[in-house]
Amino acid sequence: RLRCDWSSDVCSSDLVFHETVIQLPVNADQVLAEMAHRGILGGYDLGIHFPSLSDCMLVNVTETKTEQDLTDYVICLRAVLDSIPC
Repeated sequence: RLRCDWSSDVCSSDLVFHETVIQLPVNADQVLAEMAHRGILGGYDLGIHFPSLSDCMLVNVTETKTEQDLTDYVICLRAVLDSIPC
């Protein structure tokens, strides 16, 4: 479901981004709760303010995050999605 290729141009050091929205196959609140249980603050449930976006979460990445932090995030998110029936 998720692919992370740190060698791709998308993750080059020339590209700067902070926020993005991830659309999930289930409600974001389920995913975020399980990620928190596993020690990862996964993002913000957009369904709180926009019910039609209940399957979306807002995430933020800044220069304070390391490549290992991002890898850990992807591993956790993938594990959580694999554990929740879609």
